[in-house]
Amino acid sequence: RKHGVEYYLNDNGKGDFYILTNQDAKNFKVMLSPVENRDPSQWTTWVDHNPQIYIESLRSFKDYVVLHERQDGLQHLR
Repeated sequence: RKHGVEYYLNDNGKGDFYILTNQDAKNFKVMLSPVENRDPSQWTTWVDHNPQIYIESLRSFKDYVVLHERQDGLQHLR
């Protein structure tokens, strides 16, 4: 844990976590990590940081992932 760094985990049901984090990403980014891997240096970027788009939340389903984003004040799902 680091002061000011937020992490939100979503289990994809296939042995991986999607991790929504603001570490080195003011508007958040999504990382992917196997469940057994607790070392952040080994996480892979799944959705990179975009200074134009704020990722508000992430929801994983059996075969899909939905991102709730905000761009230019407007909300949308991706």
